[in-house]
Amino acid sequence: MKKYTILSVILLQFFIQTQAQTSNLEKDKETIKSLCGCFDVDFKYKETFSASKNYKPKDVYETGALEWVSYEPQPDGSVRMQHILIIDSSMIIKHWREDWSFENPNIYTYDKNYRWTKTKVDAAKVKGTWTQKVFEVDDRPQYDGVATFSYFDDKTLWQSTVDAPLPRREYSKRTDYNVLNRGNRLYISPTGYLHEQDNKKIKRTTGEKDTLIVDEKGVNIYKKIEESKCQAGIDWWQKNKVYWNDVRTVWTDLLPTLPELAIQFTVEDKKLYERLFKLNEDLIAEKKYDSKKAKEEILKAIKLHLITATDTNKPTKQTPLKSETY
Repeated sequence: MKKYTILSVILLQFFIQTQAQTSNLEKDKETIKSLCGCFDVDFKYKETFSASKNYKPKDVYETGALEWVSYEPQPDGSVRMQHILIIDSSMIIKHWREDWSFENPNIYTYDKNYRWTKTKVDAAKVKGTWTQKVFEVDDRPQYDGVATFSYFDDKTLWQSTVDAPLPRREYSKRTDYNVLNRGNRLYISPTGYLHEQDNKKIKRTTGEKDTLIVDEKGVNIYKKIEESKCQAGIDWWQKNKVYWNDVRTVWTDLLPTLPELAIQFTVEDKKLYERLFKLNEDLIAEKKYDSKKAKEEILKAIKLHLITATDTNKPTKQTPLKSETY
C-alpha cells in the first residue's frame, strides 16, 4: 500500500508540473502575440561612458515611426513577425523581421565584419527558453537572442545579451567599431512594450582582446494603436508577402549548406537588399507571379553577395535605407 501511495504522489507531482509547464508555454505564446499589431514607435539612443578620455560621444539619435508587425504562427510552433514601416500611404518599406522559437538549440553566433558561425546549444541550456531570431531587411540572419519570459508584479520581461553587426543607424557612418554587444530587454504590457538596450560598441580583431569603444543606452517605445492606422502597411504586406516568403524559403534552404555565413554587401555597386527590393517590384508587377522563377532569381542575387572564409576580413561599407530605426 505504501508503494502505491508513493507512486501516486510522484504521478500527482508530475501532473502538476506538466500542467504548469503547459500553462507557462501558452502564456508565453500570448505574450509573443502581443508584440504584433500597429505601433507608434519612438527610438532614442545616447552614448554614455567610454574607457578613452579622448573619445567624444556622438550626438543623441532620436526618431519615430509608424510600424505594423504581422503575426504569422508556423506549424512547428514558431512565430514569424514581419515589421513594416509606414512612411505614408504611398511609401511602405519592408523592415526587419523576427522569428520566435521555443527551446531552439540552433543559433547563428556573430563574430565580426559580417561573419556568423553556426552554434549548437546544449539542450539543457535552452530548456524553457524562447529564441528571438532577428533578420535584416534582406532576410539574412542578424542576431539570435535566447532567454526565458519572466512574469512578476503584473509585468513581463524577456532579456538577452548577444553580439551583432552595427545597427542601420550607424553602419554607413562608423568604422571605429565592428561589433555591437546588445543588452536587450523587452518590458511588455497591454499597451505595448519597451525595448530597452544597454549596448557596448566593440572593436574586435582576430587574436587580440576586444576593445570597448563606448557604452550606449537605447530606449525604443512601442505604443499600440488602432490597427486601421496601419492599413496601408497591412495591404502592402498582403500583396508582397508571396515574394518575401520565397526569399525566406531560399535562405532556409541555403543556410544549412554553408559552413559559415559571410556577406559582401556591395557587389558591382549594388547592395543585396537593393537587388532583392528591385526583384520584389519587378516580379510582383508581372501579370502572374511565378514562384519558381522568383526563387531562381533570389538565389542568384544572394549568391552574388556570399563570400568564403578565405576571403578578406575587411568590413564592407553599407548604404542606409531611407529610414533607419534600430
